[in-house]
Amino acid sequence: MGVRPGYWLDNGETMFWITEADAQGRKHKHRTGDVGYHHYAFELAAREDVDALYAFLLDQGITIVDAPADYPDYGEGYYAVYFLDPDGLKLEVMFFLEKQKRRMLGKSRRSDRQK
Repeated sequence: MGVRPGYWLDNGETMFWITEADAQGRKHKHRTGDVGYHHYAFELAAREDVDALYAFLLDQGITIVDAPADYPDYGEGYYAVYFLDPDGLKLEVMFFLEKQKRRMLGKSRRSDRQK
């Protein structure tokens, strides 16, 4: 059977792998607005990690939706890059300073933001 070709990022703790759908799955193309997921986010430990992943994505020829940037409307220190997987699904990799501060203080906050 083997492993299908894809794009890998491995930091020794977490492995991030994107691969194309198999032949059966490709019959049903992704369309924004259809039932199913359309945006998945991964949190990284530092802004520099977001930048490193961005460089990797560019090197691999991955479609970038939004280059790394600050998103102050989402909270203090929200820094993210948005890109597409091989099937056109939107993925996000972000660093969230405010969330890390809350973790250290043992606090949580309900999110009322919608995206």
